[in-house]
Formats: sequence, structure tokens, C-alpha cells
Amino acid sequence: MFNSPGKQSIVRIIISIAGSIIGTLSTLYIYPLDMELHGLAMFLLTASLMFAPFILLGSSAVAINNYPEFKSDDRKDNGFLSFIFGIYILGCVLFALIFFFGEQWASSFFQSKNAQYDRYFYYILPLTILQAGCTLTDVYLNNFTKIIIPALLKEFLLKLTLPLLIGLHILGYISIKVVVWGLLTNYLIALVLMLAYTYFLRKQSFHIDFKFLTKERLKRIGGYSLFAILGVFGNQLVVYIDTLMIKAILPDFKFISVYNMHGSLANFINMPVVAIIAVASPFVARYLSEKEDAKLSRLYQSTSTVMLVLGAFLFTGIIINMDSVYQLMSNGEAYQTGYWVIVFLGLSKLIDMATGLNSQIIGYSAYYKYNFYALIILGLSNTILNFFLIHTMGISGAALATLISLSLFNLFKLFFVKIKFGIWPFTIKDIYIIILTIICGILAYMVPEGMNPYIQILIRSVIFTVLFWPVVIYFDMSPKITAVFISLKRKLKGQ
Repeated sequence: MFNSPGKQSIVRIIISIAGSIIGTLSTLYIYPLDMELHGLAMFLLTASLMFAPFILLGSSAVAINNYPEFKSDDRKDNGFLSFIFGIYILGCVLFALIFFFGEQWASSFFQSKNAQYDRYFYYILPLTILQAGCTLTDVYLNNFTKIIIPALLKEFLLKLTLPLLIGLHILGYISIKVVVWGLLTNYLIALVLMLAYTYFLRKQSFHIDFKFLTKERLKRIGGYSLFAILGVFGNQLVVYIDTLMIKAILPDFKFISVYNMHGSLANFINMPVVAIIAVASPFVARYLSEKEDAKLSRLYQSTSTVMLVLGAFLFTGIIINMDSVYQLMSNGEAYQTGYWVIVFLGLSKLIDMATGLNSQIIGYSAYYKYNFYALIILGLSNTILNFFLIHTMGISGAALATLISLSLFNLFKLFFVKIKFGIWPFTIKDIYIIILTIICGILAYMVPEGMNPYIQILIRSVIFTVLFWPVVIYFDMSPKITAVFISLKRKLKGQ
């Protein structure tokens, strides 16, 4: 039913939208009722996401980059799935050993004012193992553009589980310990079901072919994995270090709750990227392998424009409504202190989206080492910026550090791809998109204040949408989006 990459991508975006709606409602009405517990949950989840790639030992990158050489007509793929999961299991063992020997030293950096929360630091280990397994399975399935089921299990399920658990605790039905165990159970169920789904699709690939794993091949894959690990280290320092450093510098879990609330809204802006990159990454690897430069250029440019349009629409739609959002929250005044977090993080997401598939193009090419070097420098610089800016600006400083770091990083990747591959993601229409977004956003924001926040959000959103999308479609600012609109229009007319 949803076999084409385009349909898979659209459905995954719909799933992400549904999850974001649930997350937004939870942020407005549930999480503010227990900011410390929400902060604890987000700290554990963020820490596990931070460390999960280290368990994978580069296998998630290998799952995309090296699949074409393992691929076979009999669907056994020379045991590729077993091979990458062998790397994952090895990573689990190594990480467990490091965690057990270093947990006392590491936990000392994350002591909070509430001792009853500090005891749950140790749950980071099983959460990390489960998160890593889900990630690897998801990435492997991307090779076959099977992204709907992983999205439901890996992302959407948590959107339901977390507010349910915190809500039950607020009502007095379950303890904090049960909430944490509920998070573990969520990822255990997700991993088991994803593996079952993978076995149903590619059970032949579970049987490893040791003859195919020659010394030369293992050496080459090992070298790539090593650089992938280094790249992941830099990337994780960019994506997740802010939350961990906020916890280390500002011990109260409430700060994490405020930061994560705005970070979740920023991730809503980034929502289309997950589906687009999941579908586009295998094509990038294929075009690079087959030296299809023209196809790569078209993919690079079209996805960049699509992500800019969607990102600009979502970012502006959120910013013009933030004052009303704070009014809706049960503890809005406490969360309003993080307004600049959404501005800085939102801009960083928008810049990352607008510059397109830079990381994928570099990462799946012969120049992959440069991506990893740059990521390490980026991660270290982001860590340093976080340290100084959190001390001077609080949680807004963490968001500003991310904006500065990601902007410089994307600028580097942009010109690197231009120099090495001779392709560029931007057209003159991108400037028109930015101008259009600013004008429409200003006009929508001019709606008088003082009315019911629900009505104000509705009016501003409708005005912005009605002004924005017709112009985008009429002037064909993104041919891909125009094509989807025309297709939907024809289906509605029954043509």
C-alpha cells in the first residue's frame, strides 16, 4: 500500500505530526504539573541517546554505506544484518564494562538537589542498550525504504508512553520507579517488535556468511567504522551535550524540563527531515557509488528546497504563537523564561534543513573522513561554548551555543560539497521563500492581543497558512511540493 519512497516519506511525516501533537498537548497540560519528574525522564532519555551511538561502534553508518556491496539477489545479503548486529553486541559488552567501572565518577557530575532522583542515574545503561538496538534496526530498514513501522515503534510509542506514565504518577497511581521502568519497557517492546518485523521482511539476512567477510573487507569496514565513531562523538556533543551540561551546571531538573519543552518544539520544526533523510540517504549512497552526479545534484537541490519551505513554515508558525502557548500552560510563567531557547534552537534547525543533505553526501563519499574531523571539532567547540554561555546566560546560552556551532558546521559542509562535488543546494527561489516567510509571519503576528489564547493561535495560524502556501504553490517555489499538491488535488477530484 505504501511501497514507494514518496508515500513512505509522507506517511512518516504524518506519524511525526501526530506524535508532535501528542507531545505538544502533554507539554501544555501534563509535564508542567511535575517539572522535576519530566526533567528526570528527559535527562535519562537524552543521556541514553547521547551514548547509544558509542554502543553501535559505527554500525549504523555501515548499515547504509556498506549495504550495496553486501546486497544479493537471494535476499540473504551475505548475512549483512547479522554482521552489523554482531558489532552492536560487541558494543553493548564494551559499554557495559566502561559504565560499571566509571559510573561513580560520571554520576558525581549529575547530582541534583533531590537525592531520590539521583539513584536513577544507573538506568542509563539499559536504556542506552535498547535505544541503540532500535536505532540500528531503523537504519537497516531504511535500505528498503521501510520507515513507517520503525517510526511507529521507535518514536510514536514513546509519545504515548511518557505522558501516560507521568500522568499516572501525578494522579498518585504509580511511583517514580515505575515511571522509569515504564520507559525501559517501552523501548524493550519497541526493539522486540522491530526485530520481529525485520525477521519477517529479511529473515535470510540473519544468517551470516563468514566467507564473504574477507580480511580486506573487514579492514576497510573497520576503518570506516572508526571514523564513524569519531564523527558520532562530535555529533553527539552537538545534539545532546546541552542537556547534560545544563544538568551539570544547573542541578535542578526543572531547568531541563523548561529547556526540553522548547527543544521539543524545535524538533517539531525538524520533523520533516527525519522522513526525508531516511528515504534520501540510500539514494545518496547509490548515486555516489554509481557516479550519477546529475541525479545527486537534483536530489541535493530538491530536498534542500523542500526542507527550507517546511522548516520556515513550521518555525514561523511556532514563533508567532509562543505568547499564546505560555498562556495555555498550567505553569506558563516558569516556561516563558525559555523563549530564546526556541528562537535559537529553531534557527539552528532551520539552517540545518536549508543546507540539505550535506552530511549524507560527505559521509557516504570517499571524503567521509572530513565529515568526522569536522564533527569532532564542532562537538568540542560546542562543549566549550556551552560551558561559558550556560554560566552567563543560563539555558538560553545552551541554545545559543548550538546555533553558533551548527551554523559554522553547516557553512563548512556547504562549501566543502561545492568544492569537491561541484553542486550547490540553493536557487534564487530560496531567497523568495525567506522573504515570503518573514512578510507572512509579520502580517499574521499583527493580530491584536488580549483575546482567548486558543482563538488567537487559530487566527494567527490560519492567516499565516492562507498567506504562505498559495504563494509557494502558485510560484512553484518547490517543484516537489507543487507536484504533491497537484497529485492530492487530482485525487480529491477523483481524476
